[in-house]
Amino acid sequence: LQRQWGLAAADYLHRSIADNDIIGVTWGTTLQAMIDMLQPKPVKGVHVVQALGAVGPPEAKAHATDISRRLSQLLGSTLTLLHAPAVVHSSEVREALLSDHRVKKALDQFHRINVAYVGLGAMNTNPVRQSGRDELPGGLKQELMNSDAIGDIGLNFFNIDGEE
Repeated sequence: LQRQWGLAAADYLHRSIADNDIIGVTWGTTLQAMIDMLQPKPVKGVHVVQALGAVGPPEAKAHATDISRRLSQLLGSTLTLLHAPAVVHSSEVREALLSDHRVKKALDQFHRINVAYVGLGAMNTNPVRQSGRDELPGGLKQELMNSDAIGDIGLNFFNIDGEE
């Protein structure tokens, strides 16, 4: 099923991409499958932006950095990576990251994104939930596991009714 979704997404991207698109990319196994199925298609003026900070094992093919880089290579586009974790453990770390020029450069691209490819993740397969590492601050992981969350889009968790 994952392969079929990836193929459908790759086909859609191939048919719909336009010159000068600014593409935002998050993470996930479906996006990984899309990239695995995507045939190279250089497009004029396209720019890929990593639209979610780092989360999960950095060596994973489903990592936002890897997906963004691979998509950019397949499209012959320019690339902006978000050099920051998706979740931090304190407001001080958040403020320090927001003051970093590389992080600012990436975040400044967000308002220009006109196409987004995002993963739609189920809680039972979410790497944050499965990870032995503490990706989420202060008991948030346990809170999510005890909640009625069934999935996420870019680490925005929702219940069966689509409510946050």
